[in-house]
Parts: sequence; structure tokens; C-alpha cells
Amino acid sequence: MWLRYLYPTPKLDVRAVVFRKDELLLVREAGDGRWSLPGGWVDLRESLGEAATREVREESGYQVRPVKLLAVSNINRRRDGRSMQVNVFRLFVRCELASTSARSIQGAETTEAGFFAQSNLPELSPGRCTPAEMRRIFEHYGEPERAADFD
Repeated sequence: MWLRYLYPTPKLDVRAVVFRKDELLLVREAGDGRWSLPGGWVDLRESLGEAATREVREESGYQVRPVKLLAVSNINRRRDGRSMQVNVFRLFVRCELASTSARSIQGAETTEAGFFAQSNLPELSPGRCTPAEMRRIFEHYGEPERAADFD
């Protein structure tokens, strides 16, 4: 019966964390020209790993294998600081490269992909990736056995 009233449920945003040596894969967003982790909405009937793999393939051209959930963050504010009406949970999934070369980018959301060291990160796309999230990702990279973070 609750379905009749469209019970509001959280949205899931997956972000793929892909390292090549000490460098992190980022994609340039077509909308603002800034950089973020490859990612987007988890689609219906799609597992978290499938969503992470699909987003990396579409936005960077790389093939990956999901290996570990690193963190879950509750994104409860819009870029302008106002609270959202529904929760969005951002799930960070560590993935390993399955191939060393990338195919062409398949979607229109990103324009290029690159690997960046922590000391040389480009300007991040607000709302898609924060400096605090980047620090947490590199902490996980330095401590591979670290348990998943959540808030």
C-alpha cells in the first residue's frame, strides 16, 4: 500500500576509484570543464559493481573490475547549501584496471580522462567531488586494509 503514496527513498550515486600506480583516474566534466571521479546514478536492476564498471567505461573508456567498497557518504545538500528533499548516498567503489588502454569515451557527459597524483590534482567539479573526499580516497589507497567509511 505504501507504494501508492510514492514513498520517497534515497538515490544512489556511485563513484569509481581507479588507481594506476600512485595516480587516480579522473574525468573532465563537459558541463563545467572541471574534474571528478567517474560516476553517476546506479540504474534500476543494476548492482553497485555493474554501475561502477559502466560509468568508468562510458566516461573514461577504461575497462575495470570492482574490488572493494571504500566509503558511503550522505550527500544532503545542494551546491548552493540548501537541503535536498531526498537523501543521496555517494558510494565509492575501488576498481582495478582490466586493460591498460582506453577506448573512446562513449557518453556526452565527459570530454577526457587522465590520471593524477595527489599533489597534482586539477580543479574539481563542485557537487561531484570534494577535496575531503579526495583526501579520504588517497588515505584508503595508502591503507588498503582500511575498513569502509560511512557517516
